[in-house]
Amino acid sequence: MPLSCDEVNTITGTIEVDGRHAFVDVITYDNCPAPVSPITQYLALGADDRLEHGVPGDPEWRVWDPPAEGHTWATGQNGFLVYTWHATAQVTAPAGTFSDCWIISTTSSGSNQHLTYCRGIGQVTTDERFSTGFQQAEQLTSKNFFGGYRPPSARRGARPGSPRFRGIARGPGPSRATPPMAVRESRTRYRRHLALTRAAPGESDRGIPG
Repeated sequence: MPLSCDEVNTITGTIEVDGRHAFVDVITYDNCPAPVSPITQYLALGADDRLEHGVPGDPEWRVWDPPAEGHTWATGQNGFLVYTWHATAQVTAPAGTFSDCWIISTTSSGSNQHLTYCRGIGQVTTDERFSTGFQQAEQLTSKNFFGGYRPPSARRGARPGSPRFRGIARGPGPSRATPPMAVRESRTRYRRHLALTRAAPGESDRGIPG
C-alpha cells in the first residue's frame, strides 16, 4: 500500500522579507498515516515569470527562471541544483485539463524530479524518483479559483503594477493581459494528493544518480 496524504497550500498573506515582496504559503497535510507539521515558505513573483522560493530563517533563496524551451540554470547554495524547462501542450489532473504548461526538471541530490506548471494555474503535477527506490507523485485535485487570473480592473482595490498583477507576454516586453505562470494571491488555495511508493524491481535506477 502506498503512503498517501492530501497536501494543502494556502496563501495567507504577504510579507516584506530580504528586500522582496513575497506571498506567505502555508502547507498543511490531511489524511496522512501520521501527523505532519505545517510548513511555511515565501514566494516572490518577479518580472517575466521569475519565481523565488524562500523559507523563514534561511537567507538562501532558490530561483526559477522564466520558462523557455530548453533553458537551463543553476540555483541553490553554490548552484548545486540545476533545472531545465520543457514546454508541454496540455496536462490533465483530477482538478481538470490545463493548457500552456511547462515541465521543470532536475537530476541532483539523489533524485530525478519533474514538476509541471500551467499558466494561470500554478503547479499541477509532481513526479520524483529517489535513488533509494522510492517514488513520489502529486496531482492537483482542487483549487478555489476558476482560472487564476483577472485583469486589475476586475479586482477590488487593484494597484496597477503590483507584483500579483504582473505577467509576461509571449512576445517581448511585459503585459498585464497574460496571466503569470505561478498564481500567488492572498486566499488562494490548492489541494494536491501525494503518494509515496516503492519502485518496481529494475526501475529504481532509471535516470537516477546512485
